[in-house]
Amino acid sequence: MAELTSSRPLGYWIWRRFLRRRYTSSRRSRCPIPGEIGHLHRLKDLSVGNNSFGGAIPVEIRNCTSLQVLDLEGNRLTGEVPGFLGEFRGLRVLSLGNNLFSGLVPASISNLTGLEFLNLGSNIH
Repeated sequence: MAELTSSRPLGYWIWRRFLRRRYTSSRRSRCPIPGEIGHLHRLKDLSVGNNSFGGAIPVEIRNCTSLQVLDLEGNRLTGEVPGFLGEFRGLRVLSLGNNLFSGLVPASISNLTGLEFLNLGSNIH
């Protein structure tokens, strides 16, 4: 926690910790997207495609209310596409293709009236 007392923004430390954990393990380890991402309230672009992330999309992402681009394509994400993604009113790009999602597309996605690009294709389950 000593690192957090510096003048660097919280987002720096979250990503530094995340990258250290992510890249010190095997790329094939299917590391989950860390819940700490939810602390980045002003995050506008989360583009982490083709990185072998595993597990579900963390619910904490719903705290990133400024998101305009959410690109998680080409990972190993599982579970259902979360309905809370429809809460991101400013979202322009939602790319979740080439993962392992299952279930139906949530109706809340229709709330994304400013969406310019949507990719949900090639999900195996």
